[in-house]
Amino acid sequence: MKKALAILLVSTIVLGLLASGISCTKTVYITVTPTPTTTQSPTPTIVPTPTATPELTPTPTLIPAATPTPRPSSTPKPTQAPVPAVPASEIEDYLTANYATLNTSLGITKFTFEVSKNTDIDWPYDYWIEVDYDWMFFDDLVSSINISTEMNHVAVAELRAHQEKLAKDIIARVPNAKFRGGYFKSGYRYPSIYEGYWSYKYFSWLNYSPSDYPTKYYDATVTTFTWNEEYDDTLTR
Repeated sequence: MKKALAILLVSTIVLGLLASGISCTKTVYITVTPTPTTTQSPTPTIVPTPTATPELTPTPTLIPAATPTPRPSSTPKPTQAPVPAVPASEIEDYLTANYATLNTSLGITKFTFEVSKNTDIDWPYDYWIEVDYDWMFFDDLVSSINISTEMNHVAVAELRAHQEKLAKDIIARVPNAKFRGGYFKSGYRYPSIYEGYWSYKYFSWLNYSPSDYPTKYYDATVTTFTWNEEYDDTLTR
């Protein structure tokens, strides 16, 4: 635009000279100094300072503590009261003094006693009372023709009652002890070489449970008097 103003100014001067009758044979040079153009510095672009993204601390995932699986508890052994330390010989003496004879309907019969105290964990009882009997009396009761069936039944009932009475008496006198007992006789056909073992038992009883083989000592507990005649021999005709 400044260049166009300079040309316009020169043309006005020439026209003015021509109008005043001046010959314009001389070239007039007019130096036009252009106004320096101010170069504007471009507005600096403000680059936004990057905002630092704070690092996020991951929230720890809470894993619930594992609940321990309880182990199956074993079946506890039955708690047993301590057994009175009664010597077997003392029980034998008491039974001998009170139950060694029985006056039956067929006459007097006699007994002897052997009491064993158990110390083996493989057997469930504390004392075994073997009531040894008069062999001839029992044999006649079974096979004598002089004894009727009715007489047999009466005498057998008397023997059974005698065994029950002594059993309940000793159970009461030695509480918390496990007993087994009954009429019992055994021996060998050939005693010198211990061959040909035989045994007979009648009216067997006990006061503990369970009693089946192979019940161990700590698996059996004291109960009340109970007949245990499953494997007994018989006196009844």
